[in-house]
Amino acid sequence: MIAETDLKVGEFILKLNSQGEIIYLEYGGKIIADKKHSLLSLVYEQFFADDYKRFHNTYNRLEECWVFEDYTKPGMEGGSSCYRRFEPKQATIYPIGDNLLVRYSFDAEAHKKCGCPLLFDVVISACGNTVSFDLAWFAKPAKRVAEAIWLCFRLIAENKK
Repeated sequence: MIAETDLKVGEFILKLNSQGEIIYLEYGGKIIADKKHSLLSLVYEQFFADDYKRFHNTYNRLEECWVFEDYTKPGMEGGSSCYRRFEPKQATIYPIGDNLLVRYSFDAEAHKKCGCPLLFDVVISACGNTVSFDLAWFAKPAKRVAEAIWLCFRLIAENKK
């Protein structure tokens, strides 16, 4: 697990929570992220036929055959029986030289039943005033379902008047 302790990557100071989200990021005295504006929120979703029907009914005005085939997933009825959403159960951090490796672990059900990758790694690195995030996933089972992987960033925005 990750303790909420100060970590340093280049000139960036950061804190991560137990799910691997950056809940504090500072550079040059300026706060870029906090608990309400976290970075690296990782989410795995699996969709089912009703999700595509809702999308189609909400956003498509045409009832042409090609619209249905292009903007939905014909054959989804045989896939997942319900919508599922998973977030990491825990994250572990490893220093690698001047960088940090954050390894995310999901619930076993997400991997075995749904097709979520077994592990996710994010390498956090910095060069000057730029911080970079490199995401990789491993042991992704092949599944015939609609799914999505999201890496979310909620930066603190400045009000410019």
